[in-house]
Amino acid sequence: MKATTGFYWIKGIEILMAIIAIAATVFVYVINEEVVLKNVFGVFLALSAAWYVSVYLWPKAVKSRTKVSSISKLVLVDEAEHVMKEWQIEDQTSLLIGKSPITDEIDINLIDAEYASLVSRQHAVLNLVDGYWYVEDIQSKNGVGIKKAGQQARRKLEIETPHRVEPGDVIYIANTKLLVL
Repeated sequence: MKATTGFYWIKGIEILMAIIAIAATVFVYVINEEVVLKNVFGVFLALSAAWYVSVYLWPKAVKSRTKVSSISKLVLVDEAEHVMKEWQIEDQTSLLIGKSPITDEIDINLIDAEYASLVSRQHAVLNLVDGYWYVEDIQSKNGVGIKKAGQQARRKLEIETPHRVEPGDVIYIANTKLLVL
């Protein structure tokens, strides 16, 4: 309850300061006739506006644009939910998921997965865009599915349509499960 009360006090003081600023502006530019006072007050208003933007508005705008993904790895699990393999993806921006005997050809190589026979050579792609990860089926034979964290049902993704993934989601590459952590 104290935090809420403090919030209202701060908002009340900000509203009071805005009212005083409006009253002072009306006095200086409408009622007052001295040009020097108008010029001095104009400079004060410009400096105050610059300070307000730099202290309050700019940091919020920069913070909202630079969302950093909280996803750090993908985990391959088998039917019994045992961890088979992990991939750290923190410093990546795009990852190709599929299977290939050549290890450098695919970023997330599912050649050793339980259902590897259902995984296409180039099955899906994960892309980091504006701080968020998106998975996309790239015309695989057996499709890509996603089960959102906290939900029971999984849904099949449309081909070449990006879908946002978040920590706790499960990506299905055919029947192969990748946990997003």
